[in-house]
Amino acid sequence: MVMSFVVYEPWAQLGTLREVIATALYYENWHLISEQLTYDAAGSETSALQHFWSLSVQAQFFVVLPLIAVIVTLLSRRRATRVRIFWVAVIVGTACSFVYAWQLNAFDPTRAYFDSFARAWELGFGGIVAGLWKRGIVIPAAWRGITGWIGLAMIISSGFVFEGKEAYPGPAALLPVLGAAVVLLSAGSTHRASASRVLSHRSLVQLDRISYGLYLWHWPILIAYLTYRGNTDGVIGPLGAIAVLAAAYVATMLTTWLLRLPTRWAANRGVWTQLAAIVVAIAIAVVPATTSHAAIMRSADVPLEACSGAAALD
Repeated sequence: MVMSFVVYEPWAQLGTLREVIATALYYENWHLISEQLTYDAAGSETSALQHFWSLSVQAQFFVVLPLIAVIVTLLSRRRATRVRIFWVAVIVGTACSFVYAWQLNAFDPTRAYFDSFARAWELGFGGIVAGLWKRGIVIPAAWRGITGWIGLAMIISSGFVFEGKEAYPGPAALLPVLGAAVVLLSAGSTHRASASRVLSHRSLVQLDRISYGLYLWHWPILIAYLTYRGNTDGVIGPLGAIAVLAAAYVATMLTTWLLRLPTRWAANRGVWTQLAAIVVAIAIAVVPATTSHAAIMRSADVPLEACSGAAALD
């Protein structure tokens, strides 16, 4: 919000404030669809909050899936029956979402990229993998040293093989999704050169702990930097990249430190305290953004009769 008034282009202020509200309430993906915005490469005219669409999809998934579990629980009293119904619902829902994503991606790739129903199969697939792992259905130990690297290669290569915003979440997304599944089901390999051992290295584990914060922070800082430099083509250079990453790291560590105390405090209290903490956190973003948006809209109102000639351009 501060950067929208200090750094970003003035014409982008209202759009940024609307995205702050959409992001805080976890409907950013639907907001981008309604505004007919595409997932653009970095540039001074690119949305600073477009990367939050994925968090909105995840939050919606984490609300819907427990509701499905509750409904299944109400339908059957027998635990074994509930488990079967639940997994059938997850598998069928994942398959339906995949078909929907395939069809929508062919006709409207921009909408498909953000659509929660088109993205659900990727998360559902992860749920199926978790179910397999929980039942002990994993890749045999003798193969994990090789399959882990194969899965990792599938994930990395997808960034070079496909144009993400046009191919995903269609069938092309099977490459990184299946790769992630293979890596997860290959975990636990004891071979020294296995992907599992390499990914478990202390430095990578430490990076993983702050990766969520880096994901949140790097993009708005990058857009702010490009806007300040007036780079519409997204060219940043080595020094610019180092500066953006360093700023994102500092912001991540600072916000992690600031949020550690209230989140730990809420976690040790009851459910209602935790829910209240979530509401307060959302309000911290939504209330100032809504107020600022309303103030700008009021100040922008100019009576038509007060404008004449060149004054109408003011």
